[in-house]
Amino acid sequence: MSGEIGEIRGDLVIGADLKGLDAGESALKGLQAGSDSASKSIGGLGKAATDSVQKTVDMHAATQSLAEGIGRVAAAVGDAVVAAADYNLAVTNIGTLSSETNARLGEYERGILSVSAALGQDATNSAKAAYDALSSGVAAGDAIEFLGVAGKAATAGLSSMDVAGKALTVTLNSFNLNASETTAVSDAMFAAANVGVTTFDELAQSFGGVASIASASGAGYKETLAVLAQITTKGVGTSEAVTQMKAAFTSLSKPTADVKASLEAAGFASAEAAIKSKGLAFVLNLVKQTSIDTGKPLIELVGSTEAVNAILTTTGDNASQTASKIATLEASAGATASAFDLISETPAQKMAVLKSSVNNLVITLGNGLLPVMGALLDGVNPLIQGLTRFASAVLAPLSAAFSALPGPIKIVIAGMAGLVLAGIALTGAVIGLQIAFGPAIAA
Repeated sequence: MSGEIGEIRGDLVIGADLKGLDAGESALKGLQAGSDSASKSIGGLGKAATDSVQKTVDMHAATQSLAEGIGRVAAAVGDAVVAAADYNLAVTNIGTLSSETNARLGEYERGILSVSAALGQDATNSAKAAYDALSSGVAAGDAIEFLGVAGKAATAGLSSMDVAGKALTVTLNSFNLNASETTAVSDAMFAAANVGVTTFDELAQSFGGVASIASASGAGYKETLAVLAQITTKGVGTSEAVTQMKAAFTSLSKPTADVKASLEAAGFASAEAAIKSKGLAFVLNLVKQTSIDTGKPLIELVGSTEAVNAILTTTGDNASQTASKIATLEASAGATASAFDLISETPAQKMAVLKSSVNNLVITLGNGLLPVMGALLDGVNPLIQGLTRFASAVLAPLSAAFSALPGPIKIVIAGMAGLVLAGIALTGAVIGLQIAFGPAIAA
């Protein structure tokens, strides 16, 4: 009996254990199902987050592209306005010279743009060259024509409008020439560059250094340029050749007794009279012959090594070369046009004309925007001034009051401000998360 009871108890215990195992297995399956469900939820949340981030990235890229496009347009408009403002200022400055130039501002504005575009020159620099020419004595009605000659010379001589313009006006003024002779002066400079070891640009930058004293000594601009060109063929730079010629003219203005005696023997009371009558080369050869006749070195007759060098390189065995160059410059008409025609056919000059034309178009467009910008600035300036007054009246006193507070109080206020800023940042972050992940959480 007792054995049967034991078996029954054993069966009950085993059954209970089996039921426990079944319950555990069921619990594990429930846990697995919950885990799978959680994984799906997390996966969905991650996908939603990824999609949200991608949309944000796409929107940022589109916004950035739009901003870059707007930036380029704004920069182009800004460049046009700045170019127009610079040109407008240069032209307006011409009007300050006289009432006549002021009355011709419209003519100058259009004419300078036209000349600079045709010749590939910068419009603003051309306007400044026009100002220099007018202030140097070129008549108001001749300004655009003068600018055309100066522009051709600058283009053909690989120089700038202002350098060429100044060289021409200095020569005209020094030798008391009319503006109608501008082309002849330019032709002589190009001929001098052709027969000498120099360039138009070098002559343009240096010739003013000797022009005045040459004219005062009775020499003409053509023979002065010819002698200058001859000196450069002897290994002398253009600026040094100018220095040597100045020294020679200075010595002739105060001749020594021997040189004066030679001049008088030739029938002249002064070197100036001899130069006006016989030319510069004649007087230089006379000084050289005086040295030979008296047996005195040139340095004693002219007083400086620079003057000696000018005489040695243009007289004696070099006299025929000097005479040849003088003859060439006397027949130099058309030299500027010939040089300009050659340069005009080069790709570099064609590109310069294109660039100048585009720049002038930008200036023209900018001129149309200047009134708009003026009105905008008229509106913005009072706002800036108001903000400045606000900063002075409100912010400055607050800053001063804060600085006057005791250290601990300043620390507390700074801490509170930091907390407020942190709270604002945290709120923004939470709102951002809600926008990004809200759809996934709701799902």
